[in-house]
Amino acid sequence: MKWIAGLLFCLVVVTGCVTEVVSSSEGEATLVVTRAGELATLSWKAEQGIVYVVMYADGGVGPRQWKVLPGAENLQAVSGDQITLSDHVPPGINRYYRLQILSVAR
Repeated sequence: MKWIAGLLFCLVVVTGCVTEVVSSSEGEATLVVTRAGELATLSWKAEQGIVYVVMYADGGVGPRQWKVLPGAENLQAVSGDQITLSDHVPPGINRYYRLQILSVAR
């Protein structure tokens, strides 16, 4: 699959979050991740005409294997709507998230 824009943000959910900002000419969003026990909540303000996908990878030693978060592919807002998703994270797992742009239709 060809990605139109690269990584926007990468967050690690442990006891807090770390945000890494990478510029993109296609659009910009701030992915906010909160975690309460085994439930992680992800949200961002989407831009009209942009299709997003949320990827995740579980922590550990070595390279990360990024996967599409189930139910978080081809997400699109009507106009500046907030998109919110939930993810069940097993106990003791550090999970990383990233928000990517699939396509832009303006």
